[in-house]
Amino acid sequence: GGELFADDIFDDAMYSDYLYLITETDAQISVLGKSCEFTCCTNLIFENVDKVQALLTELRTHNINIKFTTSFDFAGRFNQATKRTFMRNVKFFKSDIVNLSVVLTAPNIAGIIRDNDAEFKELYNAGYKIYMDHYSPEHNAKVMTPSDKQLYEVFCFLIDNYPNTYPV
Repeated sequence: GGELFADDIFDDAMYSDYLYLITETDAQISVLGKSCEFTCCTNLIFENVDKVQALLTELRTHNINIKFTTSFDFAGRFNQATKRTFMRNVKFFKSDIVNLSVVLTAPNIAGIIRDNDAEFKELYNAGYKIYMDHYSPEHNAKVMTPSDKQLYEVFCFLIDNYPNTYPV
């Protein structure tokens, strides 16, 4: 849990730590004659986009391939302010995002089928790779676990309305 680029922790020291960790890991992999792509999972709810962009730019000067994954929720995650921040950042970092996932919890399925989230529609229509991920039960399983019927209904809905999502 937690956000790698949260405004209250992503300072110059953390920037240096990330830079060191990624460049040293890349150097060790290169010694083996291998290469890799680094992917950071971020919720994109932060204000310091310039510092994050500077990190990506500096890593790329070292020929390090770095990308982002992020996620979208229909229920429980965003308030109006954080959703605006997310949408601003998802657009700003569009070329750096390899996929956007939606975990198929019961509340998210209900949100998908309501089909009234303008931001989700905007992301879908903008061509982001959206991956519908199955929910792995944890302490909120009673509320979050979808029924087989809900999964059937959401995949039928996705096929009809959002056929370019994955794994649809």
